[in-house]
Amino acid sequence: MACSGPCEAGFYCEEGSMSSKAAPCAEGSFGASEGLSNASQCTTCPVGHSCGVGVGASSPCAAGTVAPNASMGACLLCLPGTYQPLPGGESCSRCGAGNYSANILSCEPCQVGEYCVAGASIGERCPLAHSTTRARGAAGLEDCVCLASYFYTADDGGSCQPCPAGTNCTEMGVTITTLPLLPDFWRLPNSTLLERCYSTSNCTGGSSAYQLCGDGYEGPYCGVCASEFNDTKYHRTVGGCEPCEGSMTQTVVTFVVAVVILLALLAAFLKTSKGKQLARKVATKLKMANDKATDKARDMHGAEVVEGAGSARPSSGDRLWLAKTWQFELPDVNLPSIIETLRIKFPHLEWPSLRVGQTLYDLQLPQLNWFDFQVSAPLK
Repeated sequence: MACSGPCEAGFYCEEGSMSSKAAPCAEGSFGASEGLSNASQCTTCPVGHSCGVGVGASSPCAAGTVAPNASMGACLLCLPGTYQPLPGGESCSRCGAGNYSANILSCEPCQVGEYCVAGASIGERCPLAHSTTRARGAAGLEDCVCLASYFYTADDGGSCQPCPAGTNCTEMGVTITTLPLLPDFWRLPNSTLLERCYSTSNCTGGSSAYQLCGDGYEGPYCGVCASEFNDTKYHRTVGGCEPCEGSMTQTVVTFVVAVVILLALLAAFLKTSKGKQLARKVATKLKMANDKATDKARDMHGAEVVEGAGSARPSSGDRLWLAKTWQFELPDVNLPSIIETLRIKFPHLEWPSLRVGQTLYDLQLPQLNWFDFQVSAPLK
């Protein structure tokens, strides 16, 4: 009997075959051309493809399936936590940490409030009450933090506790170590016992228990002047802690020098005509006051006058009389000129600002109670 035609693709026809589809190529192989005469002429199915029985060509695996080996008759689905987005895949990809595979085609970032380890098919919820994650894509339990208005403490196995009064827990992720304090509050490290600072303290607040004090302050309640801060020493003043400027010796020396200069200026003034006139007036006033006090003491109180003493001590009524009727006559000294001289000589010290032409008269000093002065330092 004569042959009727070649064997079809996907099949092979041995000698004496009666059909064009006498024998199909086995699963995992394909017949790429017509006229194959034995099974050895069938082609092996490549990786990433599948080949059924009697096919003339291999078929690439669909997305989400793979053929990791050659000669496979069917593609395999990707396992949970893995994916293959492209056709003809040889292997499934594993979702990295922070992602999960909700299907076999792709990975997605882990949802807020959950964390996903590598290869996860679903996220794990943060275990603590009042906890969450900062954003999508959390990779582990360590990415779970406390919600705003709560702080994490390791006590009792770990929990999120409400932030106490005096704190500023407006951000999530606060711990007992980073508990942010408002100004005027102080605490020990890892303590939730908050204390109000003193009015003379300088509590600036903040999230570090080791940096709650302003510049120049330290210690409990930030009430101690820092022995040294940024290479600067501090000392206590009425208003708080101030930087030290020079040593005490320098301050004392400066004061003594200033006093000496003032005395020298006073001596120079007394040598002028006005100074001499003032000195005579003062001497006259002193003699008149002393004589008047002595006479008044004899006439009104019979006070005994000690010979040679040159003075008598009036009663309290006489003291009031003296205080009301007698006061020093102040010299007309130009204070701004003296201050300016001192400012030039000692530029590092602070001097008061006076208006031009201001004199001692303008200061309106209180009246001098001469008798009180004479009692403490009687005339000789």
